[in-house]
Amino acid sequence: MARGRKPKQTTEDAAKPGHNGFDPQTVNSFVARVEHRHEELLSERSKYMLACKGVREEIKEILDEAKDAGIPKRALRSVIKARDLEAKAEKVREELEAEDQESHDQIRLALGDLADLPLGQAVLHPDTSERPFGAPPQ
Repeated sequence: MARGRKPKQTTEDAAKPGHNGFDPQTVNSFVARVEHRHEELLSERSKYMLACKGVREEIKEILDEAKDAGIPKRALRSVIKARDLEAKAEKVREELEAEDQESHDQIRLALGDLADLPLGQAVLHPDTSERPFGAPPQ
């Protein structure tokens, strides 16, 4: 045996009183508490899924109404998803400090991602009224 090391304890030694093993009652207590929490988690997850089911049914009804109004469901879903992603991307940008926002915009510009920047919006949605070059929009 190497100097300074304790002998490896066997399972039988650990179960014997007076040894430095794990106390079975203590281990059982921890296991039971964790298992109980897992059961609670499963119960909460079931409640959540049940609540979500109602909301999903309402969304389906709204999409069916849109379809009845002549709006393709798949296209409408894609627009909703795109808007959600755009809002998340804008939130990420807004959480940056001002200097980092400017750097963010410069990086996006360098990558060619102009559409969601103010300059890109101006290009995509120009004001139709005639105004002198460089004059601000009214």
